[in-house]
Amino acid sequence: MKLSVICSGGGATVQYAVRVWQQAGRPLDLMMITDRKCQAEDVAAELSLRHERIAEKDATAFSKRAYQMCNDENIGACLLLFSRMVTADLFGKMQVFNIHPSLLPEYPGFKAVERAYSAKHGRLGATLHKVDETMDGGEIVAQLGHPMNHSIGLDDWLRVSFSQKVYLTLLWFEMTLGYCANEVPQLSVELERLFSCFVMSEAIEWQVQQKV
Repeated sequence: MKLSVICSGGGATVQYAVRVWQQAGRPLDLMMITDRKCQAEDVAAELSLRHERIAEKDATAFSKRAYQMCNDENIGACLLLFSRMVTADLFGKMQVFNIHPSLLPEYPGFKAVERAYSAKHGRLGATLHKVDETMDGGEIVAQLGHPMNHSIGLDDWLRVSFSQKVYLTLLWFEMTLGYCANEVPQLSVELERLFSCFVMSEAIEWQVQQKV
């Protein structure tokens, strides 16, 4: 199956997830779609990913063009790493997923990590969910959570959140491409090992985790 990812920022989540995937020697036919000039476009070039920019500010127009582009390329599923809303012109016609940096339904919307940190919430998590017409209210596919120590700073929380998004992007690859046969969604042993190497190389605290 061909996949697409829609980005509007730095593209680091895709960058690291694709690198880990490639280290496993697995094929990946991935197209990156952006809505503006951004670092994600440089990531696409670095990783030799197909890239298209849709310079539409209107959500409906953007969604229609994104769907048409995916349909023309026979793309079966799309992942949003994207700060804008899309419409049913996209998610109503194909599989569209999102990764949100909280244990939904807690902290939907923007600045979820910052709000959880300010509220001294005891867990930091991320959710892979299907996209629908609600704000982060679609069907939950997988979640990943960590107990967090409030003696560490917000920057450390954001680093753990980033690693969670990389993990769930890899899990999305495995699930959509048929590598994941577990009843409880989790990475294969091979990808778990490679992901752990990534975490160690980035010096991210990852000792305690729970996959839901």
